Amino acid sequence: DGQRFASWLSTFVEKRVRQLAGGDNKAISKDEAPRLIDGRSDGGKSKRIKIMISSLSRALETASRIKWAGYVEQYPALNPLDKGLFPGLRFWDAQKEAPEFYRRWVKDKYNTRFPAGESYHDVRVRLESCLIEIEQQNSPVLVIAHGTVLQVLHCYFT
Repeated sequence: DGQRFASWLSTFVEKRVRQLAGGDNKAISKDEAPRLIDGRSDGGKSKRIKIMISSLSRALETASRIKWAGYVEQYPALNPLDKGLFPGLRFWDAQKEAPEFYRRWVKDKYNTRFPAGESYHDVRVRLESCLIEIEQQNSPVLVIAHGTVLQVLHCYFT
């Protein structure tokens, strides 16, 4: 499933890069992609994409499918929410496995910290350096990270 998503993401990025360069939506050939991204075949209109990824191996695997589009940098700050004593716990399972924590979490999802882990507030604070990095870019940025991190970034930018 992850490979299928990475393949879809690669195709999407290819089409988007072509659109930004003023071309059509068709897929970019492997020999054309580096020239397009380097600005050698589009009159210098394109800029390389900054690809920011978490330090998880699955993020690196996803980015490896589109590394032709820009340069990849790992940022540990983009790692997922640390659930501490509840790794892998799904929220719908928390009610029966950790009822006291679940009650606190339902009341205040943003500030409730997982035991020996993080809260959404902690993630936002951790992401501040990445937010600054994104804001300082003058070229497109692609962030490959876990859903909770992307939710926090989305909240910041909307």
